[in-house]
Amino acid sequence: MTLSLSRKRLALLAAAALLAAAVGAARLRGAEPRAVARVVRALERSAEKSGAAEGVLRTASQLKAFEACFAPTVRVSARELHRDQAMPRADLARQLFALRQQADRVSARFDGLRIRMLGPASAEATADLTLSGRGWGERGEETREILLRFEKADGRWRVAAASVSPIVEK
Repeated sequence: MTLSLSRKRLALLAAAALLAAAVGAARLRGAEPRAVARVVRALERSAEKSGAAEGVLRTASQLKAFEACFAPTVRVSARELHRDQAMPRADLARQLFALRQQADRVSARFDGLRIRMLGPASAEATADLTLSGRGWGERGEETREILLRFEKADGRWRVAAASVSPIVEK
């Protein structure tokens, strides 16, 4: 059986369309982890404090950016503090920024970030979170393992849950 030229052309166009859809889907799969990574980097930037004389407007701007990284309600778990609770993102941001205000300098670094897509609207990221700070003439640094669970809503990835635990030697 031979196909007429128009049928051959139609078959080629259909194959090209399928190939384009497959390439588009592959790019989309790559785009979603990058979008999740951008949220993690936004967390790093918004947590940073470069000096004791940070202005009120800068602090308010960073607080807003930090809060925007989270779902309206976020579950927070810290094993060593025996804490596991859901809370409004505004409360979480205010609590963390109240601690941040006590230091002259603060930085948060997510090292070894690994992102796993769980579905089209859910993902998780694991990393070693290093918090560094300086205040009252002292410096401190602590590293913890963090697991962030993300949900995508209204086209935006946000942290829906965060679990922090001590790093276990491997």
